[in-house]
Amino acid sequence: MANRAARMAAGICWLLGATPAVHALELTADERQVVGEFSAMAAVARPLGIAFRTLVADDVQDGATPMAMGYDAGTCTLVVQIRNNSLYRTLVLAHDGHPKELKLRAILAHEMGHCFRRYFGTPATDAWQAPGERARARARHESEVQADRFALAWTAIYNPSEYDDVLAYLQTMRSTLWADKSGHYARARELDAGVQVPDVEPKSATEILVRIATDHPAADRSASGAPR
Repeated sequence: MANRAARMAAGICWLLGATPAVHALELTADERQVVGEFSAMAAVARPLGIAFRTLVADDVQDGATPMAMGYDAGTCTLVVQIRNNSLYRTLVLAHDGHPKELKLRAILAHEMGHCFRRYFGTPATDAWQAPGERARARARHESEVQADRFALAWTAIYNPSEYDDVLAYLQTMRSTLWADKSGHYARARELDAGVQVPDVEPKSATEILVRIATDHPAADRSASGAPR
C-alpha cells in the first residue's frame, strides 16, 4: 500500500497534517471546503490513534477519483483530486436535489470507512493482501460495500437528519452517476437495507463504526464484473 500511496501522491502540491509542509498551493473554494469538512471528521477519529494527512492535487487527470484514501503505517491520507475534474462536477456539483455539503460529507465518510477498515482491520479485510486476482477483486468489492455502509452509519450517528438523503444519494451514485465497469463498487441494491445503528451518543459510537468498517458484508455476487 505504501507504493500505491506514493503513486497517488504524485503531482501533489499542497499538504495538510505533515511536517515539513509541501510548498503552498492556492486552494480553490471547493478544495477549501473539502479540506474543512474532512478536518472536522478527522478530529472525531483522531483520538482513536489514527494519524491523518490531506493531499490536494494541482495537476489532476480528468475523470480521476475525486477523493481517495491512502494508508501507510497508521496514517490515513486523503487525496483530493477535484480541480478541473468533470467526475467531481458530476458527482458533487450537479443539481440533483441533494445539497453539495451533504454529498461531500457522504463521499468523505465513505473514504473514512476505508481508513477505519485499514487501521482496525486484519489481513482478512485487506483487499490488497488477498491471495489471487479473484480473491482481491472480491475483497475490494466487499471493502467498497462496507465503506458505503460506514458512510451511512457515520451519517446516522453524527448527522441523523441527513440519513435518508445520504442513502438516496449513494444509491443514485452507484446506479447512474458512476459508470463502474469493474464491478468493484457497491451496487445500489446492496444498499437497499441501509444500516441500523443503535441509539447511542456520538462520543460512544466508535465501537459501532469500527465493527461496521471491518465486517464482511454479504456483497452482491451478481453484479457485472464481481467475482462469482
